[in-house]
Amino acid sequence: MWKTIKFYVTPWDARFEDLTKGNWKLNVLRDFTAGLIVAMIAIPLAMGLAIASGLKPEMGIIGGAVAALVGALFGGSKYQVYGPTAAFIPIIAALMGKYGSEDPAAGHAMLVLASMLAGVVLVGLGLARLGRIVALVPHSIVVGFTIGIAIYIALTQIGEILGLPHKLGIHFMEKVQGINEQISFINWYAVAIALITFAIVKGLLKVSVFIPGPIIALGVAVLMSSLFGPDSGLVLIKDRYGEIPTNLFKFTGPGMPAATWPFILDLAYFVAAIVFVSGIESLLCSRMADRLAENKGTPFNPDKELWGQGWVQLIVPLLNGFPHTGALARTAANIKLGAISPLAGVFKAVLKVTMAFYLASFLGTVPMACIGGLLLYVASGMVKFAEVKQVLQHNKFHIALMIWTAVMVVATDFLIGVLSAVSLYAVLYRFLDTKPVLAPAVVKYASAFNRSGLSAPLFGRSMIALQRSTQDADLLAYAAMLARQKVIGEVRFVHVLNEANSATSREQEARCLAEMKAEVGRYFDGLSNEVPLQYDVRRGPLIDRLLEYAATEHVDLTLVGHRQDHSLRRSLARRMTKLAPCSILMVPEGSAPSVKRILAPIDFSPPAAAALGVAAKLASLIGVSEVTALHVYFDESRTTYEGIDASIRGDEISHFNAFIGPIDTCGVRIEPLFREGVHPAHTIGEVADELSIDLTVLETRGRTSSAAILLGSVAQETLIESRCPVLVVKHSGTQIGVLRALVLKLLQSEPGTAFD
Repeated sequence: MWKTIKFYVTPWDARFEDLTKGNWKLNVLRDFTAGLIVAMIAIPLAMGLAIASGLKPEMGIIGGAVAALVGALFGGSKYQVYGPTAAFIPIIAALMGKYGSEDPAAGHAMLVLASMLAGVVLVGLGLARLGRIVALVPHSIVVGFTIGIAIYIALTQIGEILGLPHKLGIHFMEKVQGINEQISFINWYAVAIALITFAIVKGLLKVSVFIPGPIIALGVAVLMSSLFGPDSGLVLIKDRYGEIPTNLFKFTGPGMPAATWPFILDLAYFVAAIVFVSGIESLLCSRMADRLAENKGTPFNPDKELWGQGWVQLIVPLLNGFPHTGALARTAANIKLGAISPLAGVFKAVLKVTMAFYLASFLGTVPMACIGGLLLYVASGMVKFAEVKQVLQHNKFHIALMIWTAVMVVATDFLIGVLSAVSLYAVLYRFLDTKPVLAPAVVKYASAFNRSGLSAPLFGRSMIALQRSTQDADLLAYAAMLARQKVIGEVRFVHVLNEANSATSREQEARCLAEMKAEVGRYFDGLSNEVPLQYDVRRGPLIDRLLEYAATEHVDLTLVGHRQDHSLRRSLARRMTKLAPCSILMVPEGSAPSVKRILAPIDFSPPAAAALGVAAKLASLIGVSEVTALHVYFDESRTTYEGIDASIRGDEISHFNAFIGPIDTCGVRIEPLFREGVHPAHTIGEVADELSIDLTVLETRGRTSSAAILLGSVAQETLIESRCPVLVVKHSGTQIGVLRALVLKLLQSEPGTAFD
């Protein structure tokens, strides 16, 4: 027991292990950046969640900061971000409605008491090592109560979204009645602000987590309310709750009315509800975080996570907060922003309080309709189609449990809905919980291999960028192999001199040409009669001259090498990939001049189909009978049932069969491979190493630098990380700028987004 307690109370543990891997200063910077942006995202959401719970907006700000600090130091997850969550809204709102309607301070004192008792229970569960209890709750009930809470939140915010003058009741029928009575008082200014807020947050966070959509939405809402003027009837946060104080820290102790049996029963109810939500949300979020981060080190500790959750519930309410837990959306953003340790949570806590101090006067001018739009976004994000789909694929019993839980949470309350569903499951699962029957997934392969008799080379005209250094040897050997196999036709060898013009420039160029011909002859001996060879020496900036040559000479493929000890991260290949109007083949120093295993990452898009076709033709020309088509996917479900892997695999195979049908594989066998991973480039590299791949072939659309930085580029990341040659197939030289990339990402209409 003492050993366990000593482990639990130690803030600096194995969760910080990744900070010391590599450059620790850069790792700290990554955590700082993640903490900063998550803090910017969290401030508006924390205010909205506090208001929806019947509390003051500043309670969400300070509570989220303290919870982030306590959870980061004493929780069980490397990546989890702690804060107010939507799952607590019906619980806290019910408590405040019953005990704080006349005196909010008394209601909050009751909430502090319930939260602290729940904290004691959670600490005890952690010490008893009962973190595994989360697996005992069926996934269908978890999905059902999530759907129910999402509906509850949406109904709660209808009044703010419509700008109704009077507050709606707590219970479902009271809300419906209130909406019906006030339907003629709709404020269309409020509706416009709420919908625009929802669209901004939903759109910007969908495009990139680097864009703090909620803060931007708040700014737009404040601007709109000032333009509409005082006659618009819009209610601001300061009108309802007063100015946001700059001194957020305030001690708020527990309290209770007379200890009657009804009160004791209510207290037990709220304590049980807080324990349930804290345990389920935090453990599911921690498990999802490890998968999302592809954590290969110390996994999350469910028992220590319950211990940390207990202290969150004990400390946060005492400092003018309320119950908090792991926040999935903010945790996902934290990971995608590059966080590698709990230090990101510490930064988030400090930065959140600091920004709130300086933004206090601004936050008070935010329209309540904007808060309604923010919470509408929260509600929409709670329902995950992947989770609902998995329940629908399970069996009718679990479908019924999901629907029952969702309806009961909305019609009655949170705990009644969940406990009734758990009771039904406990009584009926032996009789009704049958395993899903999955149809066998059949993979459609291409025809048996026969070496293709393609009449023309795959790439008619190729340019080889020679550096006249050690990397040229491997590049020329590889190019000669491709020429012998009829993969490339006419070859242009180009070297760019970066010296300024001088009187001896012609002599330099002549000497350079002679040396180039001598070097090329060592590898292309005997090919000059079959493959036309040309040589050219240019002067000026390297990239500019290569791009100029590729465009004016209508090059189909550019081959570039890379010296392994070069300080730059394959910048030539990456810049050519972004800018050149042709495909790029990067050959790292040390690459063998042979290809036996080819990997083609796919995302089931038309450009990926074109790249796979190129890989198949290349394989046919050089006598490789099989190409591995890798699809990297990620199942966003927090909770699943046993056997879901087989169901997902069946869906993947169905998509693959539809995808492979129209592709001319030249008789090459296309072997599908499905791997889960949130970072496609990392997964591609891992698979390439595992299968000893000799060549990776993938497509790109050529995003500009700004678009690639903001949205990422799997093609460029693969070029950086790959140990084997990479062929980036590019059918269009048109670059996708940041604005177009943002719009296409938002609309999800851009083919091949996974690898651009």
